[in-house]
Amino acid sequence: MKQFLYIALIFVSQSIYAQTAPENFGSADEKVISLGSYNIVIPGEWFYKTEAKSGQRVITTIYHPDGIGTLQFMSLFTAPKVVTQEILRNMTNVDSSKSLNWQKWGDFSGYQYDYSEDGTIYWQWWLTNLEEILFFVYNTDSQDDSERNVINSIVTSITAVN
Repeated sequence: MKQFLYIALIFVSQSIYAQTAPENFGSADEKVISLGSYNIVIPGEWFYKTEAKSGQRVITTIYHPDGIGTLQFMSLFTAPKVVTQEILRNMTNVDSSKSLNWQKWGDFSGYQYDYSEDGTIYWQWWLTNLEEILFFVYNTDSQDDSERNVINSIVTSITAVN
């Protein structure tokens, strides 16, 4: 009986934090990842997994089995008030001497920054919608414009759930 209760609690706790099984919406060419206060659309041939990390944070990893990199994102936190451009800029790890442009990505807005370190290319986004703050990072060992276009479309697909 205790084992049954334990197994049931595992399944319930996983569903509280994130949707781990892909759902198809509309066509077989896309999947919608629903994570509480926002949704993201990924191409049908791409995969994702979600993991609860310390502090109840959920990290979602998106990748193509034949791709060259991975996109990870998480909700950093929900602020007590609307997050301004200045507040979000101060949360980035980018030197203040570097100019970052405020951009719109789906229902969210924020900053995007690219850099490379030790042969790995990183694309980062710090995004906000009202009080919600999300962080995305894509990393790869080689540049591929077609994969970049897909990654940009995934980040742009973000919609807030009201």
